[in-house]
Amino acid sequence: MKMGSSIKIQNIVRWILITSSILALITGCSRMETRSPEDWFNFCWAGLAGSDGLTFHGNAVLLRGEELIAEGNVSYSGQLRDHHELAMKSLLPGTRINKVNEAGNEIKLRWEDGSWSLKSNENDTTAQAAGLARMNPLDQLEEIKNARKNIKLENASARGTKVLRIEIDPADAKEQLQNKLVMEMENLRNKWQRNISKLQSDRRSQVSKDVEAHWSTGKEQLIRMLDQADAKVTYHLTIDRNSGLPIRLTSETRLDYPNIRGINEHEVLLSDNRFVDYQ
Repeated sequence: MKMGSSIKIQNIVRWILITSSILALITGCSRMETRSPEDWFNFCWAGLAGSDGLTFHGNAVLLRGEELIAEGNVSYSGQLRDHHELAMKSLLPGTRINKVNEAGNEIKLRWEDGSWSLKSNENDTTAQAAGLARMNPLDQLEEIKNARKNIKLENASARGTKVLRIEIDPADAKEQLQNKLVMEMENLRNKWQRNISKLQSDRRSQVSKDVEAHWSTGKEQLIRMLDQADAKVTYHLTIDRNSGLPIRLTSETRLDYPNIRGINEHEVLLSDNRFVDYQ
């Protein structure tokens, strides 16, 4: 075979290989682009399920009233280890986000029986601890997974990412919120009972009755208000389109309900979480 013919054949073979690679890349990208919003969320869930550890930084603000005036805000961080152990800290005002050791309240949660729960510790059942636990973005992702929802792809997203807009079914949103608040009340009741057990024996019976009556009244009021409440929860989830891992999760929880005087109240809880340091 002549040298010129050999070079031509090599060039043709090289061209075929390059063309095949380009076609394979295009085909792969096309498959990625044809994923439905639900597929993207499942892709994200699979990526998260495969991670043994991560860190997140977040902040939340509560708005109340007709004018939705800010009533409080908190910054916090969390570290997941061994896939089941989560430590969360609320950061003191002015604390740099990367100095997680300078913290106010600290709680530890564990994944067991399909949910995140506060580990057995007297300090874990305070109202502050329960409020901090409610900010757990891993728990929010679990709630998204289990709820009826409407997922849409946002048109604008940074290069290499996908952004999902997720609206939770209003009935499911209210049920999830009610379950959390009732659980927080149960934790509070357990804390009171532990404190009562430390009292002198001649006082325990009467104090226990008073506490139980107070707690029961509060729970009835809570459930009555929630039964008449309207809840709307919207998430925006930013995903790394290559790994499927979540990069950012924001939430907006709107709650309208009648207070114990029958006056309508309006609350909006906003949270913003960013995930880093996957393992």
